[in-house]
Amino acid sequence: MTITSNPPSRKLGIGMALLTAFLWAILAIKLKLTLKYIDSYSIVWFRLSFAFVFLLLVKIFKAPKEISILKSPPWTGLIASLGLGINYLFYMKGVEYTSASNAQVLIQLAPVGLILVGIFIFKERPRKIQVLGFVTALIGFGLFYKDQFNSTLLSDQATFQEGNLWLVAGAASWTLFAALQKPLLQKYDPQQLN
Repeated sequence: MTITSNPPSRKLGIGMALLTAFLWAILAIKLKLTLKYIDSYSIVWFRLSFAFVFLLLVKIFKAPKEISILKSPPWTGLIASLGLGINYLFYMKGVEYTSASNAQVLIQLAPVGLILVGIFIFKERPRKIQVLGFVTALIGFGLFYKDQFNSTLLSDQATFQEGNLWLVAGAASWTLFAALQKPLLQKYDPQQLN
């Protein structure tokens, strides 16, 4: 299939992708700064509450039929939502106990975990180049962790370790969220699941 030649929508899509990448790039930094004034739990509560209310209002006005899922939500959707909420909270705790850069790198264990779910649960077969990329990523995570740990002051290493445990658990909870999305997407529209 070829890409359509509708320049305005293509430019808009590229612009939105760049904006999203920029916002994700600065998210951990902004969250770390916000932690000076507000605790992790309040930040997560606000992020999730604001997102819910905003999306609910959009759906009420644009696609009211899609909010019918709230009357009888699928149990896997509820578990997935719980996984996402835990991911937000654990990520915040990881940012709180380590650094923004450390959190941004270690949370990438989440898609690596999804690769494992794809292989072992969904029986997807990786190609050799994908296995090589996976092994390279694991080596990179190990080297990054060693470098970060060695550059941490001896008195702060326990806190750093705790923060990393929060991040790894957060990555695992995101993996659960993403893995449960696959069967849900066979029955529900992605925006309805939001």
